[in-house]
Amino acid sequence: MDDYLFLTEDLEFMDKASVNKGIKYLVYKKKQRMIDTVRSVMNNELTDFERNIAEDYWCNNLLVEEIARKYNLSRSGFYRAVDVIKEKMNTHLKYVVFYNNECPPTKGDFLSFLNGKGEFFES
Repeated sequence: MDDYLFLTEDLEFMDKASVNKGIKYLVYKKKQRMIDTVRSVMNNELTDFERNIAEDYWCNNLLVEEIARKYNLSRSGFYRAVDVIKEKMNTHLKYVVFYNNECPPTKGDFLSFLNGKGEFFES
């Protein structure tokens, strides 16, 4: 069954392994663009205080009590800060995703990747 060939829109034959490799490439590129977008919004739209709280909470997985103690906040003060951070992130991410003019990889990039000339780093 692995020997099936797929016909691309340019009427080129591709084997299942090449198609799967291409799909991984597209998913990887989309995931990387989203990570870069989130990182950019965090760096450009949050204050240092908000960014530190967000990193401790979502990236470093610190407990609420640890973060509240670290920044001298009450528990409710911490949650209010997180709500503000979420609101800013949601607002700016919606804007970036909606108005982002960045195009997905071109058809040429994709075909060159499938032919072994592109790079793909699995994470």
